Amino acid sequence: MTTATADRRTARGATGTTPRQRPHAAAGPRCEWAARHIRPREVVLTDGYPPKRSLAACGPNLMAPAWPDPALGERERGRRVQAVRAYLAPTSTRAERTAIVRRYHLRWLLLAEGQQVPEEAVVVARNGRIGEVLTRVDGGVSRAGSSSRWGSPAG
Repeated sequence: MTTATADRRTARGATGTTPRQRPHAAAGPRCEWAARHIRPREVVLTDGYPPKRSLAACGPNLMAPAWPDPALGERERGRRVQAVRAYLAPTSTRAERTAIVRRYHLRWLLLAEGQQVPEEAVVVARNGRIGEVLTRVDGGVSRAGSSSRWGSPAG
C-alpha cells in the first residue's frame, strides 16, 4: 500500500465515506444519544470538555466552540465563553438567560450531571450512563436553522 493510499484510507475510514457524510459515526457513541435530536447547524450551549469535543463532530454549532476557529475571532469566542458561564451560573435570572438565548439563536443545552435544568428548558433526552441531559430552549429560529454558521449575535 502506498503512502497516498494509506492517507486516503485513514481520511475516508473503512466504509469509504468521510465523517462529514456520516456525522454521528465520526464522533462515536459519546454524542450519538444527543445528536439524534439536534439538526445540523442548530446552536448548542455546553461547558463540558468531552461534549464540546464530541458534539462538534456531529454537525451542530457550539455557542462557544471548543477550539479556536478562523471563522470566529478570538475576542468573540471569549465573549461566548463568558456568556456560557453567565447562562449556567446558579444566580442567573430567566431574563438574563433569555437574552443569551436570543442573542445567539440558542436551541439546545447539553448539561452535565448535577447542572441545574433552567425552568424554561424542556428535557428531551438523558444519558443515564454519563449523566448528561439534553434540553431544548426557544432560540427564536425555526427548525430550518440559524441565520449564520455560529448563530450571529442579534444586536
